[in-house]
Amino acid sequence: MAYKRRSKPRGKRKPRATPAPKPVNIDDTSLTGRKLITEKLHQAAVYYWAKKTYSVHREVGVERWGRRRLDIMAMDFVGNIVGLEIKSCLADFRSDSKWREYLSHTTQLFFVFPPSIMKSRCYPEIKAEIVAEGAGILTLSETTGLIRCAVRAKRRPLAITRKHQIYKKLAWRGGDSKRNVMQVQRVYL
Repeated sequence: MAYKRRSKPRGKRKPRATPAPKPVNIDDTSLTGRKLITEKLHQAAVYYWAKKTYSVHREVGVERWGRRRLDIMAMDFVGNIVGLEIKSCLADFRSDSKWREYLSHTTQLFFVFPPSIMKSRCYPEIKAEIVAEGAGILTLSETTGLIRCAVRAKRRPLAITRKHQIYKKLAWRGGDSKRNVMQVQRVYL
């Protein structure tokens, strides 16, 4: 039997990285007002958590048949599950009454607000309502274009059965992570 030489040298295979999320095109005319603000906050929040080595998943259903969906769910190596609700304006926050139900599905829950809500005169009462439930607030900085933490969320224990259910769901979905969100993303409104 003769020895046949392979045409391609064998080496380590490079793992396929999932494509990075597409940046939001500011000049896109289909995105206006609240939709544009929501997309920008979404993009900045994904970068914020991916930079902290979390696996970031968008639009995750926490109840069957998508009755309750978090805008972003992030999970770290330890198993902490962070939920994010993005609110583009004051009316968006006031119209959402189901956010308290998300508390039982996450170890921490954060709201992501634009700078306009942080400057509004209603912010102190919004902050008091959110802090009373143990949720936190993230906001987009106008000067740096990055997300910063305004109020830390309280950590809550999560039932092991619920945690296992969420792990299985996130394992089947490809998330954004530090590995595939490489570039620095600064987002300005």
